[in-house]
Amino acid sequence: MTETNSQIDQLLQKAEACGKTTLELYKLKGVAGLSKVIASYALSIIIGICLFIALIFLSVGAAFWIGDAMSNTSNGFIIVSFFYVVLTFLIYQFGTTSIKRAARNAIISILLKSN
Repeated sequence: MTETNSQIDQLLQKAEACGKTTLELYKLKGVAGLSKVIASYALSIIIGICLFIALIFLSVGAAFWIGDAMSNTSNGFIIVSFFYVVLTFLIYQFGTTSIKRAARNAIISILLKSN
């Protein structure tokens, strides 16, 4: 009887150790996936900042160019700003679901990619 109890105790200890190891493995997989997502988005943010700065310079240049063509610099800035208002409206109306879907798909593909 005592031998059976000791075997049951050993089995319970091994099951507990297996459960702890499995939990630790899932924690590590979660941290690895999260770090991949954060690293990917950090790179995207840096590239986005660089593109944003380039877009600002191009917009100012376009505004001055349009203003010179119209002989009134302020009109160039008004036209460029109107362009961005229309572009923002179009993105809001037609692009929000596709942008959300693309972001979700990117996160899921990063998390499920096995390297």
